[in-house]
Amino acid sequence: MDRFKKLFAIMIIMLIPLTLTSCIESNVKYPDGRDTVKSFGDGTYQFSYTDDKKYLILINVAVPTSIDDKVINYELIKDKLYVYGGIGYTILDCETNMVRQYLTFEGYTENEKKQYKICEDVNDKNIGKIIKLKKFEDFSKKERIILKNLKYLKYLSN
Repeated sequence: MDRFKKLFAIMIIMLIPLTLTSCIESNVKYPDGRDTVKSFGDGTYQFSYTDDKKYLILINVAVPTSIDDKVINYELIKDKLYVYGGIGYTILDCETNMVRQYLTFEGYTENEKKQYKICEDVNDKNIGKIIKLKKFEDFSKKERIILKNLKYLKYLSN
């Protein structure tokens, strides 16, 4: 009978942590997809690779649409994702899902810029949480330093 009590006690001890962890709520609204490399905040924004695996793509999976399809370098500092990519500079606040962008279109042809503008006009009506900045100086001084370093570090790694 002692053996039965010990086995029962061990089973109870093992079940308590399992039941407690299953009750924890997850803040993830959008789970990672099959191609997801990394997700941010509640999962609304995710990185995946381009078909040729040359670049990362920052995607809003809630809409779904591409925020930057040529991510060159990025850094996550606290709850902010700083991105340097083909279309310019992006800061994502992972808590609020607010995106601020300054567009430069480095490396884009005129035709690609026009195509992006057409897609942007359609997507802006659906996304709602993207603020397009008119000039780089609209970022704070601290943000500008971080973003410039992302661009500079990209060239050091080549």
